[in-house]
Amino acid sequence: MVTNADTEVDAVAGEILSYLASHPAAADTMEGIARWWITRQRIEEARERVQHALDALVAAGRLESRVTPAGRALYQLPDAGRRSTGGPAD
Repeated sequence: MVTNADTEVDAVAGEILSYLASHPAAADTMEGIARWWITRQRIEEARERVQHALDALVAAGRLESRVTPAGRALYQLPDAGRRSTGGPAD
């Protein structure tokens, strides 16, 4: 019988192997792996999911994106610019 603990252990093992696939020369203690590798791997995976979600929302017209002078994308509701400048909100 597979328990939730087994599933969680398998998930963490996958995260460790995924981290090592990207950083094959990495080595660390258990504490370092827990603090840095797992956290970093989860952040990188979350960033990918967030970017996909943002792309889908922009494609559906639910958000709009604009690029700052520094080259970074900002996301907001399509009518947020009109609201903040006192223009009509539709």
